[in-house]
Amino acid sequence: MLLLGCGVRRPGDTGDVVNPVEVTVTMDRSTYAPGATIIAALVVHNRSDTILTLSFTSGQRYDFAVQDAAGTVHWRWGAERGFIQALGEETLGPQDTLRYTERIDAPRARGRYTLVGTVTARDHVGRASATFQVE
Repeated sequence: MLLLGCGVRRPGDTGDVVNPVEVTVTMDRSTYAPGATIIAALVVHNRSDTILTLSFTSGQRYDFAVQDAAGTVHWRWGAERGFIQALGEETLGPQDTLRYTERIDAPRARGRYTLVGTVTARDHVGRASATFQVE
């Protein structure tokens, strides 16, 4: 599991970028049969002690992609969907967490893959990944 934070500046900041957002991707297992169901979660955690507002340019809040070892994207969750084209927000209180869960079909070809989860917020884009094996 890879954890990444998103850098933001608060009004009045003159120095270092703070990283209030922690993004993680988890799966129910690390090895799957070809075509098996992967239960994946993208978790967004506000590590700060202040309210954090995520702004979105559409109805899409997150995305998942499956990549092979060479980095080729074999599947993208958002590519199969239409999203309302309207501005929106999600608010996380201090230490709050958002969790987006999806059921994903594992690739049919055997090999090592990476599941990449992305928060699609305009001002707090975050990404995390986890690897898995298809045997």
